[in-house]
Amino acid sequence: EALQPSADFEQLLPQIRMILEHLEYFMHTDLHLLTSLWKIVHHYLLEQRDKSGNGSHVTLDDSIVAVVYRHLLPAASLVPNNPYLSDLMWSVMQQLSVFQRFLIYSCWETMCEGFLLKLAFEKTKSSTKQILKRVVANAEKRDLIAHQSHFHVTKLCHSNPIPCIETMLKDVEIGFNVNMIQPYVECTNRCSEMTADIMGYMLARQCAKPHSAGRAFLNQQDATLAPWLVNLGEFAGRFYKKHPQTDLVGLLTIITKRVNSETSTSDAGPGGAPSEYKGEALIRVILENLIEYMGGLLTVADMNAEQLHCLAGGPRLKSESLSIGKKEDTSRKERARQALLSALVDQGLVPVLWYSLSQQRHHFLSEEFSESQSSGGGLKLLGLLFDGNHECFLKLTEFLAQACVREKYASLVPPLQSVFSMFEPSLAFLAIR
Repeated sequence: EALQPSADFEQLLPQIRMILEHLEYFMHTDLHLLTSLWKIVHHYLLEQRDKSGNGSHVTLDDSIVAVVYRHLLPAASLVPNNPYLSDLMWSVMQQLSVFQRFLIYSCWETMCEGFLLKLAFEKTKSSTKQILKRVVANAEKRDLIAHQSHFHVTKLCHSNPIPCIETMLKDVEIGFNVNMIQPYVECTNRCSEMTADIMGYMLARQCAKPHSAGRAFLNQQDATLAPWLVNLGEFAGRFYKKHPQTDLVGLLTIITKRVNSETSTSDAGPGGAPSEYKGEALIRVILENLIEYMGGLLTVADMNAEQLHCLAGGPRLKSESLSIGKKEDTSRKERARQALLSALVDQGLVPVLWYSLSQQRHHFLSEEFSESQSSGGGLKLLGLLFDGNHECFLKLTEFLAQACVREKYASLVPPLQSVFSMFEPSLAFLAIR
């Protein structure tokens, strides 16, 4: 029986569902059909947004979400590097909220078990590894692979961004050479908006992974941060600085929830035995790097005498002394700063972060924490955790003070009684001033 003409997508969807189930991902052989279906979904979303009247993101029905991740995205994975199709896919995905986009991306990953999709997945990973082997900081023009690596990576990401980005992040976390983090970020220089959004999803997924034996957040005995966490934080900061238009809401929400979820009451394990401090709240390192790179708050580990002397001046003198010899694009720097500020303020994350940092601060100084961690790390571990917490608070407060106007900052600060109950007087005065 032939399909009946329909002017309504909701009436068309039940008719084509059986055909889509039959075609599976083999729609990639008919590019005209595939692009037509993406256009239909796009126009449907525009209609829904106009009906809502508020211009906000549209929430797709589960049946349409299933069509997108079960049929349309897998078929697009088998189309070799088509920029038009990539832009068409993003025209649909950008209409959705960040949480629904991330849900679709996670479901898209699970569809790579079919033969052709698995083959494309593995070929993309293999090609990405070969390209990344040739990436260097200052490539010569005659080396067409190394010098044009950003174009090669972009071509792979048009159809299969997830395996390509996964391979890149794995290399970053291993940290065989920390000097390669910036060249890896440069490889994303020409990536599409959808690839940048999927990078945000992959970074959020890495931040959401729980503590495990092979994925510790810190070394208890040496009292040092795990190398993968430090490398991932620097990569995230540099990436979002280069792509300030990428949505930060998903990543910042994951970081805030993890920082806030760590209990600050007791470290005792079952039966009252002290348990090892997992340090999952150390994911705040990602936030610190975002503030440092996107907010323009440079950190110098070992200051010289002139830089220390400049700290007695105002914020402009301090920033100039730390960034001496470095020239940045001021317009891009301001876009990145405003993007980070909007993501923090619009989602109401600032009071939650302040409260979480204050609770952890009290917890690190508590007798329970001291007793539970007396055997491993000791004073060095306490110094790492407490100083890191203090530095994160200072960076967040200084960033807000520089990026916000006076009235906006005042609206972010909790009531005075709450501020002084959360922090010691010195930090409370710093926040309200």
